[in-house]
Amino acid sequence: MLKDNGSSIAYDKAVDLWALGVLTYECIVGRPPFEDLESEEATHRNIARGPINFSSAEFSEEATSFISGLLHKEPAHRLSMEQVLAHPFLRGSK
Repeated sequence: MLKDNGSSIAYDKAVDLWALGVLTYECIVGRPPFEDLESEEATHRNIARGPINFSSAEFSEEATSFISGLLHKEPAHRLSMEQVLAHPFLRGSK
């Protein structure tokens, strides 16, 4: 749990799914998706503002779909674990 202005905020699996999206992006590009080298505050603004830049050639359509689905701002709209496991990005092309 995180204490925010004196109140407790419980984490659930949606936070883990978000983290999976961040780590996947970082594995492909070599840096975090929201990083701003100018300041930590700018990084926080990027997280709050979105969207993620997928203009890099490293991103396949499947990777873009996978990461976007995990980094959706609204936790209820993120990919579920079942959707993650069935996603073409993880399943690979046949």
